[in-house]
Amino acid sequence: MTTPQVIQFMPKLSKASKMPCESFSLPAQACKTGAKLAKVKGSVCNGCYALKGSYHYPNVKAPRAHNLDIITKGDLNVWAGDMIRQITSTNQSGFFRWFDSGDVQSMEHLKAIVFIAACLPNIKFWMPTKEKALLAKYKREGGQTPDNLTIRLSMAMIDQAPNNSVWPLTSTVHQKNQAFGTECEAYKQGGKCLTCRKCWDNSIANISYPKH
Repeated sequence: MTTPQVIQFMPKLSKASKMPCESFSLPAQACKTGAKLAKVKGSVCNGCYALKGSYHYPNVKAPRAHNLDIITKGDLNVWAGDMIRQITSTNQSGFFRWFDSGDVQSMEHLKAIVFIAACLPNIKFWMPTKEKALLAKYKREGGQTPDNLTIRLSMAMIDQAPNNSVWPLTSTVHQKNQAFGTECEAYKQGGKCLTCRKCWDNSIANISYPKH
């Protein structure tokens, strides 16, 4: 009888050109809800940027596949410890983004992300997600998030108004000049955040991104 192989190696962080900080990413194809929405016309995932362009390059795909292997085949407690060490040793901005591609994979994964943030109170984390059912279950079970972790539930359809009945913080995608609440202004800044940190701000109920 052979022992199943357990894959354990250090996670790989990425740095999207738009972002002021590093991020942890997974393949967009592994999104639980997003992979379904990608086939729905008018959804925010239809024509997903992370399913085309440079995301097809081997050097872009490889680290995301590497990270997915850790999440799905390894020990999430070990992963959380490795992430804490990685972020502590490399982060200089005081900010971190979860998933410039991909999404949270399970309740255990979500709890590990919460644990990481709680262990690093001097870093502000932002996690956009479309996993509505997962957040609803986490909330029903009394799950809490530390003040330095901003989780935003992304609305599924373009021009869909924010709904905070499941989760208090949200994000939306709108046609230009039809923003819901606070508009992301990266499109006015060469597609970059620059000094803006509104996505990480727990006092802002909804961030609305122009469709591009």
